[in-house]
Amino acid sequence: EEILADWLDSGVKHTSKDLALDARWHSLTRREREVLALVCLVDTNSEICKVLGVSPHTVKTHLENIFDKFGVHSKKELRLLLEGWDFVNWWDSH
Repeated sequence: EEILADWLDSGVKHTSKDLALDARWHSLTRREREVLALVCLVDTNSEICKVLGVSPHTVKTHLENIFDKFGVHSKKELRLLLEGWDFVNWWDSH
């Protein structure tokens, strides 16, 4: 019973985490979503600038907003938080 309770509790936490991340995703603007997706798909802010046709300052501002909304401090933390998300398909279909 104890193992089952732990397993169920783990599933509830995972689901709650997914719901919280989904809510944060939906709080982003369209451009913030694009920047976030590109953070997970490419390596540098420079590449993000080229893809979106915006300045480094604009990318930095969007990243600050994204970090704030997701409660992280770096692109690395953001990538780890969203490591199971499929941004390739999202990017291709958006």
